[in-house]
Amino acid sequence: MVAQGNMVHWSTPKQARIVGGVLLVIVIAQCAYPANRTLPFVRLDGKRIGYQSGKQISQILIDQYSNVPLTLHVEGPAKDQSRKTTVAPAGLQPDIDRILHDIKAYPWWQRLIPFSGLVKGLSHNQRVVVAFDEQRFKEYAEGELKSCKVYPKNAGVKVLEGAVVLDAAKKVRSVRSIRCIRSCRLFRLSQMESTPT
Repeated sequence: MVAQGNMVHWSTPKQARIVGGVLLVIVIAQCAYPANRTLPFVRLDGKRIGYQSGKQISQILIDQYSNVPLTLHVEGPAKDQSRKTTVAPAGLQPDIDRILHDIKAYPWWQRLIPFSGLVKGLSHNQRVVVAFDEQRFKEYAEGELKSCKVYPKNAGVKVLEGAVVLDAAKKVRSVRSIRCIRSCRLFRLSQMESTPT
């Protein structure tokens, strides 16, 4: 601060002008960064996907998460069985629109804050969100669970290893898919093997 007569003048040091210039360049770069690309250092389920477009991310999601194994484990009074499939035929798939929206969200007001792109990129790890097609899964579950049905059978005798043994009667039992649908809603694609019951 320099005083001349009745007037006070603030002197601007060279370092303040340099810092101000650097911050201005950073804010301009953040404002110019394309909205259709992910920020540098952003991760999708722990894997770096910085600088990628929505089309590239969609392809990554389809390639890596459409064939995730799904084990449908049916427990109950009828009989215990397991069915293996992938998530796509069972009506589970990555919610690509929601993932793209969340991963590329970088509003203009945040762009005006210096270094916000770097901080957001380094701290953002987008989890894979699952879209659940309930009708498709219900059709899948109904088809699979038909084989779990135990049909009634009267008691009888059978030959087992050369000996006659009593074959017990069985009551009719079936498994309902409602519980199975509720379990699969909690399924996460980032788990490479899951066993909804």
